[in-house]
Amino acid sequence: GDCAAAWALPEVAVVDSSGRQHLAGEVARDVLQPREGHVSVCPTGAHGEAHTAYVYGGRVGGILASDVLEIGLSQGTIKRRLTGKVQGAPAAREGHAAVVTGSREGWQRMLVYGGEGEGGAQLADLHALDLASLTWTLCAGGGGDELSAHPGARAHHAAVAYDLHEGHGGFMVLFGGEHSGEYMDDLWAYDCSAGRWAKLGDGAAAEGAWPAARAGHVLVKADVVVGTDGQQPVARYVLVGGATQGPYLGDVWLMEICREAGAGGGAACGGGEGGPALADLRVSWKRLPGPPGFTPR
Repeated sequence: GDCAAAWALPEVAVVDSSGRQHLAGEVARDVLQPREGHVSVCPTGAHGEAHTAYVYGGRVGGILASDVLEIGLSQGTIKRRLTGKVQGAPAAREGHAAVVTGSREGWQRMLVYGGEGEGGAQLADLHALDLASLTWTLCAGGGGDELSAHPGARAHHAAVAYDLHEGHGGFMVLFGGEHSGEYMDDLWAYDCSAGRWAKLGDGAAAEGAWPAARAGHVLVKADVVVGTDGQQPVARYVLVGGATQGPYLGDVWLMEICREAGAGGGAACGGGEGGPALADLRVSWKRLPGPPGFTPR
């Protein structure tokens, strides 16, 4: 990543709940060159365990990259699995967003959306990397054309996966970002089974609280509240900080996503048995008190 001295740093660290660090920057420096503007995803298993992390894209030595690095969290290994020259690889980019969707016990893929390419051109394409076969695919309806609704070209946005329902490929949920100097506050979801995007809301149309437009923020999954008495489970995510037209933001938000109770699904939405449709998803935001002494960033 970038640091205060505007240098790109090559360090890799894995810190567990006890605070112990497992990987150091000296590991495979010939592979993990200093880079910034990249993304990292970490697939989890059936019990939430993680063994591997993947790093994609970014800027290396001033040059945009489209390679894929694999980090073995247990073994402390780092290796380049794909270069940007393989068939179907996305254009090199930085400032993009990525998530992992799919079954935790089987097939999983990394979805990559948008970012900035050569010459600062902002991108509106969605690509999927099959993490088993390591093959790239341009997603149908993912963007890059004028015939389907999609978030449009943007960079420095954030995304998370919503994949609580068995038999469904999951959703990529994307918030905010920047396009040509305009900061955005819209929320989109891509249905991996149906192959299409839908807008879930924005600040102008929101009936309740909604975060301000921003870019360069962080959005991460917090937990899942299991439903009882027929209620749907709720996935919760935390949004922190970012930049906007004015000063940096230091606010913290809780986003909750669930499937509307009694909603249909299945083949009608391409989601498989019991799978939710985009129209079934319900989203709410709540602003949280920031930690004492937290600096906007």
